[in-house]
Amino acid sequence: MNRFERRVSNFIHKMSIKKQLLLVFILTAAIIFVANLVIFIEIDKQMGSVDAVYDSNEQNNELLALVENVQDSMTVYLQVKSTDVMEGYYRAVYDLTDVLDSMDTTIQGNVAPAARDDIKNMIYAYLKLADETIQGKRGRNVERYSVNYEEASTMFLYIKDSITSLNEQQFRQNTEEYSELRISMKVLEVTSFVALGFAFLIGMVLVILFTERITFPITDLAERAGRISGGDFDVEIPTSNWTDEISILSKAFSGMLVSIKDYMAQEKKNIETERDLRERELTMEAEIKEARLKYFQAQINPHFLFNTLNAGMQLAMLESAPRTGEFLKNVSEFFRYNINKDNGGSTIGEEVSLVDYYVEILKVRFGDELELVKDVDESVYGLYIPKMVLQPIVENCVNHGVRETERKGIIYLTIYRQNGEVLISIADNGVGMSKELIDSILSGNYVPDENSAESNGVGIRSVINRLKLFYNRDDVIEIVSEGKDQGTEVIIHVQDNAG
Repeated sequence: MNRFERRVSNFIHKMSIKKQLLLVFILTAAIIFVANLVIFIEIDKQMGSVDAVYDSNEQNNELLALVENVQDSMTVYLQVKSTDVMEGYYRAVYDLTDVLDSMDTTIQGNVAPAARDDIKNMIYAYLKLADETIQGKRGRNVERYSVNYEEASTMFLYIKDSITSLNEQQFRQNTEEYSELRISMKVLEVTSFVALGFAFLIGMVLVILFTERITFPITDLAERAGRISGGDFDVEIPTSNWTDEISILSKAFSGMLVSIKDYMAQEKKNIETERDLRERELTMEAEIKEARLKYFQAQINPHFLFNTLNAGMQLAMLESAPRTGEFLKNVSEFFRYNINKDNGGSTIGEEVSLVDYYVEILKVRFGDELELVKDVDESVYGLYIPKMVLQPIVENCVNHGVRETERKGIIYLTIYRQNGEVLISIADNGVGMSKELIDSILSGNYVPDENSAESNGVGIRSVINRLKLFYNRDDVIEIVSEGKDQGTEVIIHVQDNAG
């Protein structure tokens, strides 16, 4: 396929169906038009030949009529000498001379060309005699114009006979040519019929081929669509390099089939994933039930410890040891809070009381080296917050803040309202924290040792996660430190339900 054929093929492939229809109709009409045009030209040519058959006879008759007009004008002038008759004579001579000058092109045919030349020469000689006759008449030379007139009349008769004879010869030849033209017309008639039939046949072939090209892809696509609707999704949709509406529809249908397959595959995957998740959920439920069982079993020891502490407190009171009794009471209340509360919410007031118990317990150990300074708005004590939030932060301040210094450790607990929310601030005067450590804690990347002897098992990471889940926000807690030995402040943002 050469470059021109490739260009034509690409041009047709990029055409829409509307343009293809127009192209087929235009081609069909063009073929029929060209066939009719060729036939019309041939018929016109044949009609021209028919008209030319008798042109030579008409020219001969015209020539004879002009010669007769000259003869008559000359005769009348000899009889009636007048200016008007003379002008008529010269007009007749002028018309005849004009025809003679163009006689080589206007008189056509192959009959006796020498006879035409003789006639032409005789007419020129005749005109010379006629002119001498007129001049003799004008000069009143009777003998001269009489002799010339006789000679001119004799030559006129001879010319007339010669033209008549030539006319008869050409008529016979024209009759033969006319018969041949009739035969040619018959042949042209048959040829025209065949040409029109051939043009019609080509047009029908083009229409049939184009109709097949349109209907076959549609029929095939409908058959494959029926198979797909029956559940056979392995059907392949054929595509082509055409860019008409049918090809676009096939490509769109093919893309839709691929999407359906992908959707079914995704649905199958989702079902399998959901089944796996359900299995895992069932497994987790079983593990949760087992963990709850272990939790209830583990509560036996705290209850035993709580009861033992109560007994020790009563014994200390009986033996007049009030400080020991107070210590045992604080320890007992601390454990009571953890045993009686579930893992849900607690009030700010209860959390503050737990901090009081915890600090009093620590004072037995640290004495006057540890102090809790509170500045709280008791009107917010009824607000709910997650359980075990304040005490782990205070514990963290003690273990990682004030214990690392040699000065007296002070824990500041401040609770106040500000800008439509309640702020809980827990600060210390300890060693402070670096910005990197603060970012690590807030981002959840910091992993403290919550199994150490100095931890109650509820670390700062757990506090942050529970606060974020409880309030559904990431900025619920802040950690501020000015640097080394500048202390650390933890600020909790609590939603003010009263506001």
